[in-house]
This record gives sequence, structure tokens and C-alpha cells, in this order.
Amino acid sequence: MRGHIDVIKELLTAQPQTIFLVNLDGYNILHLCVQYNSLDALKLLVESSTNDDFVNSKDDDGNSILHLATMLGQTKTIKYLLSIPEIKRKANDMNRIGNTALDVSEAACHGEFKCHKIQDILKAAGVKRSKDLNSPPLPTLVLPSETHEPTQSFTGEQSAQSRFRKWWSYFYLCVWAKHLQYQGNWVDETRGTLMLVATVIATMTFQAGINPPGGVWQQDTTNGTFGCNSSMCAAGTAILSYSETYIYFLSFNTTSFVAALTVVLLVTSGFPLRSKGFIWFLTLTMFIAIYSVVVAYIRAVKMVNPTYFQDYSLITTVLQGILLLLQQVLGAIHVIHFLFWMIRKLFKFLRRCRLTKRPANDAINV
Repeated sequence: MRGHIDVIKELLTAQPQTIFLVNLDGYNILHLCVQYNSLDALKLLVESSTNDDFVNSKDDDGNSILHLATMLGQTKTIKYLLSIPEIKRKANDMNRIGNTALDVSEAACHGEFKCHKIQDILKAAGVKRSKDLNSPPLPTLVLPSETHEPTQSFTGEQSAQSRFRKWWSYFYLCVWAKHLQYQGNWVDETRGTLMLVATVIATMTFQAGINPPGGVWQQDTTNGTFGCNSSMCAAGTAILSYSETYIYFLSFNTTSFVAALTVVLLVTSGFPLRSKGFIWFLTLTMFIAIYSVVVAYIRAVKMVNPTYFQDYSLITTVLQGILLLLQQVLGAIHVIHFLFWMIRKLFKFLRRCRLTKRPANDAINV
């Protein structure tokens, strides 16, 4: 994954059989090289192997390394893979949902130049769409005339299943794999940006907390001005702190401050950045920090502007609603990702349980 060629060479010398191991997703070392875009490591592993089945191995979804490289849009990797005779001979292999590499590229393409370039490379290498492949016709039975109606019903069911598979393929490739799925180690790549944003938010909210909107009283006063009708306003306290709006401002400002500091603490604490739980918690914390600082800003603007200035108040209310809607959409995306992840883990756990019980049953039968 890191592309350390010298280390890979030593490992191949010491334990050459480990290249056939797979993870829970069915990825072997070649799939991981493509996933993390380590072309040099991929070349070393492919050239060091003489096993055709190894270079054409598939994951649990039936995707070969050519499928995966096409899905991730890696032009150089695709060119290299198609230059290998063993891979080129099986370039038209289909994955579990019946898509070739060309189908994958067309499903994931939204008019980008790179997509069309990849399709040209695949077509030049002889890769075809699944519907264009010359598959042998299925054997048919000559049935009596009275059985024609069930045959048509069965054909309709097959057609419905085929349409469902195509729609699912489109969703998985165009929506899920391209836009919703976490791509590699994005937290590592954006560590500096996260630190910068969290630090800026913490600085803003800290300043707003000690220098509140409207300023502070310069001396003790009980002259009946705003907020001091029945009590004394102490020097150094916020002038607007005696209004109800200030309580909301202070609450959201403090929430944003604490959330931003939490992000800084997590990023600098040495937690495993590729942990799914860490990523979800970090994303949720950033959502809270950003939303809270926006609401605190709207409350501060409302406090320092006159009550007759209603147009600006309406604009800020609309902007707050739009931001809340955006937060809900992004939150729904993360919930969907979490559910997909849980379902996949559940299926893998059940499959491992079946594989574990099978040897025990065989031993009992013997």
C-alpha cells in the first residue's frame, strides 16, 4: 500500500506464498496495489508471478484488478494491465453483476475526458460490452401450446431481474463507488486541512467568547439602560448578556469551540486514522462545529442589529435553514454508508461462520 519496493522484494523472498492471501473483501495484494494506486509495486508483483489465475483473481464482488482500475479511473494502470498477455486474454471477464471493464467505465462516466480516454484504451485492446459478447444460446425446450403462457411469464421475470441488476449496477458504480464510498486514506491526505479549519474555528469562537458582540460594560451601572432595569451590570460583563438571544449565542459558540478543539485533539493524538469509527466520529464533530459557528454568527448579528431591520434577519434565517438541510443530506449519506458497511460485515461474518462449521461437520461424517 505504501509502495516500498525494497520491502516488498524482501517479503517476496522470505514468504512468497503470502501474495495469495486475501482480506475480508476478497482483495489480494494486487487489488490493494490498484486501490492505493501503487503502480510500481503492482508491476513488481505481476512480473514476479507466473500464475495466470493470480493476476486474474477476483474479489468478493467478482471484480478483477482491471475492473478495479477502471472503476478508479487509473489510466496508467489500465494501459499496463492490458499490455500483459495473461490479463488481456481475460479482459472481457464479467464481475458478479455481469459487467465487463468497459461496462464499468461507461456506467461511471459522466462526460469527463478521462472516462472517454479509458473507454478508447479498452476498446483498442478488444474489450467489449457484456451485451456485445457472443455467448452461446441457452438450450430451449419445445413445449406444447398450452404451456406457452408460463414460459412468457418466466421470461418476464428474467427481464425484471435483468433490469434490477442493471439499475443496481448503475447505482453501485455511478453513485456508490464514485461518490459515496470512502476513497483510500482521505483523512491522512486532509490532515493539514482539518487542523487548519479546526484551529480557525477554535480561534474565532474563543475571540467571540471573550469579546462578545456589543462590547462590555466599562463600569458598574444601574442606570436603567438595556438589561439593567432590576439589577446592576458589573464592569467587564457583556452589555447584551442580559438578553435571551445572548444565551443561545453563547451556547452555540461554546459548542463550536469544544467541537473544534476535539478535532484538533483527535488528529494530533495518534489514533488510527483509517478506522471507520474514527472517520465517522470526526465527520460528525466537524458537522457540529461548522453548524454551531454559523448559528452563533446569526444570533450575534440579530443582537447587534436593530429590530426594524427585518430583511437581513429573514435572509439569515433562510441561510440557517439551507445549512441545516445540507447537514441532514450529508448526515443521511453517512448513515447510508454505515448501513452498507454493517450489512457487508454481517454477511462476511455469517460466511466465515459457515466456513468454520463445514470442516467440523466433515470430520464428524468421517
